[in-house]
Formats: sequence, structure tokens, C-alpha cells
Amino acid sequence: MKITTLVLSCFMQLVSLAGFATAAEKMSDPNRIFIEAQQAYDAEEIDTAIEKYQALLGSGLADPTIFFNLGNAYYRNGELGQAMLNYQRAAHLSPSDPDIAANINFTAQRTGANIPQLPLQQKFASLLSTGTWASLATLGFWAAALMLILRLYFPRLKQQLGTIAIYCLFLTVLAAVGTSLKHSYDTQTRIVTLATEVKALFAPLENSTAHFSLPEGSIATFVEKSGSWIRIQSGKESGWIPLNSCETIYPWVL
Repeated sequence: MKITTLVLSCFMQLVSLAGFATAAEKMSDPNRIFIEAQQAYDAEEIDTAIEKYQALLGSGLADPTIFFNLGNAYYRNGELGQAMLNYQRAAHLSPSDPDIAANINFTAQRTGANIPQLPLQQKFASLLSTGTWASLATLGFWAAALMLILRLYFPRLKQQLGTIAIYCLFLTVLAAVGTSLKHSYDTQTRIVTLATEVKALFAPLENSTAHFSLPEGSIATFVEKSGSWIRIQSGKESGWIPLNSCETIYPWVL
């Protein structure tokens, strides 16, 4: 009986270890695929690199580095609209990254893409992500509260702690404004044109008159959808373009 119990116990431990190894292997898959994608890119196997980066994104890993690298792969493949799309998605997640900003500007210069100029307040809000702004607001609030409490226990430092509390409250208000502005900007559905030239029409009909054109990689704001057409706003102009001629920056699917 003891031998049988020992054998069963060993068997269960082996099964458990096998399950753990399988789980560990699954956990390491994203890292492995990422490395394979980089290796394919370095070996100029661009289609393979694109496929692997897309597989990572398809698994739910919305990471700015993956979007950035995928943008580089598309750029080297001559698909500048897709490159701009993925650079913009990377910037959505990491707005203060200078490399992402540089690649966006470089791609726009090459295609002549229309990139809307942000108002000053939106430029300020886009310095940080919504989550970072919110964290700063929370940090400033609790730091101010702590300073006010410490004033009760250290009367000699009452003036200095009060000054620090005021600065902390100012940080809280500033970060709260930044959070609101960034959230407002992020909730706008913006698109990137993927074709060499996308004509915006006056109506969602094939034979409708062209209103204006957008070069590849241009950014516009989504207004509404009608069947296989969407109406976009580009500066002061508005028009209809085919849904399959563009993709949204965020959310990833329209």
C-alpha cells in the first residue's frame, strides 16, 4: 500500500511539473516571438517580422514597442500608411517618446501626409499618458494632505509645510486638467489613410464628386459611419471615404 501511494504521489508530482512547464512555455511565447520578429527584421525578412509582430498584437499585447517596431517593418516594406498607423498607435500609448515622434514626422515628410496641428492645451496634455496624469494628480493630493497633517505635529515647520502643501495642490489641479484634456483627446476616434491618395467625396456614393484628397498616412477625425463609408473631418473640411481605405488609431477596430 505504501509503495502504491508513493508511486501515485510521484506520478501526480510529475503531472504537476509537466503542467507547470507547459504554462511556463506559454508564458515565454511572447518573448520568444518578439525575439524572432527582431531577428527576422535584422535579416531583412520583413514579411516574417510583420507577421510575428501582428501575432503579438493579436494575442492582446498592445505595447508601444511592438507598434513602433511594426511601424518600422512596414516602413521598410514600403507600406507608409501602415507605418504611420502603427507609429500613431505607439504614440497613443507612449506620447512622450522622442523616437516615435521623429518617425511620425519623417514618414509624414515623405508622403506629404496631413497631420493636424494640436492646440497648445492638447500639446501640453499629450506630453504624458492619461494614466500618468491621473497618477500625478493622486500623488499631489495625498502629498498635500500629508503636509497638512504634519503641520499639526511640527508647529515650527508650519509655514514651510504649508508652502509645500500649496505646491502639491497646484500639482494636483494641473495634473487633473491634464488628465481631462488627454482623455478628451484620446476618446476622439481618429483614422489614418492607407492608400496612396484617398479622395474624400461629398456623399457616400461611388459616383459622388470629390471634395478633397488625403495623401497616404494622413490623419483625420471620424465623424460618422454609413455602410461601407465613413465621414471624416480634416481641418475645416469634411467628406466621405471608403471604410477600407483607412484604419483607426484608437480604438484599434472601428
